[in-house]
Amino acid sequence: KEDIERVLKEYDEQDDIIVIIYNIIEARRKKELTDESKLVKKETVEAISNIYNDLLVQFCNLKERFRVFCTADKYDDILMWGYYGNGGEGVCCKYDSKDIINSILTQRKAGICVYGNVKYQDNKPRYDYIMTDLADNVFEYVMKCVFTKYSGWKHENEFRYVLLENKFKEDYIVINSQIKEYYLGCKVGNGSLTRQYLNQKAGIIIKELEKMSNKYKLSASKRIEKRLQRRTCLNA
Repeated sequence: KEDIERVLKEYDEQDDIIVIIYNIIEARRKKELTDESKLVKKETVEAISNIYNDLLVQFCNLKERFRVFCTADKYDDILMWGYYGNGGEGVCCKYDSKDIINSILTQRKAGICVYGNVKYQDNKPRYDYIMTDLADNVFEYVMKCVFTKYSGWKHENEFRYVLLENKFKEDYIVINSQIKEYYLGCKVGNGSLTRQYLNQKAGIIIKELEKMSNKYKLSASKRIEKRLQRRTCLNA
């Protein structure tokens, strides 16, 4: 039992679980323990391997049932524009969080929706093994991973929406809700396809971002409101 618990605590720190198992065997041999009951027997190795394989099956099954929609509360973060907004040539879309939740719940079939802030830390989440409740324990660990990120990304202040279903049609969460505002990146040109696309849409608010002259920041310098056009019906 001690050997099994040791492997289950250490396996996430090494790639090969067999290496851990035989390290334990070698350690016992060096101590010249002659009592066979204290040696890691073949049955123990097989039991550990079976548990490990069960864990892999659980993780793989859960992976296909997860879809994650990631958001942030900033539209003017230069770093985020760099790696999410095509270096300032993209668009940032503003949603209402209630609309996102309602959209997810509308398309949800029999699954569940979990949402919340991402936790930032230096260490990866650890898996706390419980023999009697494998499925729930794996689920709890996966949820920790989904809502945990390296502390170097803390400036994003990310908020995630997670949808769990038995089967998905798409590889992503579809959000069918109105976009409140569009923020154009500071490098979006007048003749760009992005601007041409937005110019064709009515009833939207567009804000253009530009670099501030005295700070390493972006500011929304111009607001363009494209109102819905009124249609007049003429009687023949």
